[in-house]
Amino acid sequence: MKKVKSGKIKLSDIKHIENSRLREKTDVSELMHDIEQRGLLENVGIRLSDNALIYGNRRVAAFTKLGYSEIPCDFFDDMSDDDLLITNLAENIKRKNIGSIEIGRICHILNDRGMRNTEIAAKLGITKSRIESSNAAYNVTIGTPFESLVTFGLMGKASKGIPESVIWKIQNSLTRAIGRKISKDEWTSLLDAVEQGKLTGKNVTILRAILMAYKGKTVDEALSMLDESKIVYATLCLNREELVKAMRKVKIDSEPEFVKYILKEYNEDLLF
Repeated sequence: MKKVKSGKIKLSDIKHIENSRLREKTDVSELMHDIEQRGLLENVGIRLSDNALIYGNRRVAAFTKLGYSEIPCDFFDDMSDDDLLITNLAENIKRKNIGSIEIGRICHILNDRGMRNTEIAAKLGITKSRIESSNAAYNVTIGTPFESLVTFGLMGKASKGIPESVIWKIQNSLTRAIGRKISKDEWTSLLDAVEQGKLTGKNVTILRAILMAYKGKTVDEALSMLDESKIVYATLCLNREELVKAMRKVKIDSEPEFVKYILKEYNEDLLF
């Protein structure tokens, strides 16, 4: 990539080809305030041949909301579409405002175009294992209605989508609970529950316990139990030998069944 010149470009002339961020953060108020106070500290990057935006998507959004018609920029030449993706992704990684799923989406595009993970890693200056884990993170959303709604960070009024941390927890916990990969239909139900606030990082563990206790239940049925149950989570800190003795005493071999036995003896209404 070779910088040709610096100047200004009309916001209406900027061509948006691809951005490594899955969803633009609509709240750029802090950046807008900073621009009003100190001006633009770093130009956006533009490909000279077609005015394609290389990096600086949030800065462009802030300038647009502030009512400007132009934005300072650096023009670059000799850049392919692949190089544009790499540069945009590298810029977001450098600024630490991008997550693994978003990295994986761009790597997936580059893989489809014939670029190997080792080459991508070298160009980005990150490890090959991070590329592979990012691809794995993105793959779980492909084919679901939420493929373009996953964002890095926590849920809240200022962000849209589903937090990566919840995706990873679902992947790690529930895969072990059901003994296989989560299907696309199951991911759709799970991500829908997350978006509605019914499934959070805290109660993924509870959903896992339901699936392990009721082996015949589907994910949808387990989600319904999670939504309707009064109490679904119990922590037992017992000495292993004492636990085995207590289970033998009541002739129960299954630990989940023993927990249900304890709850039933305490208050049958607590069972779901």
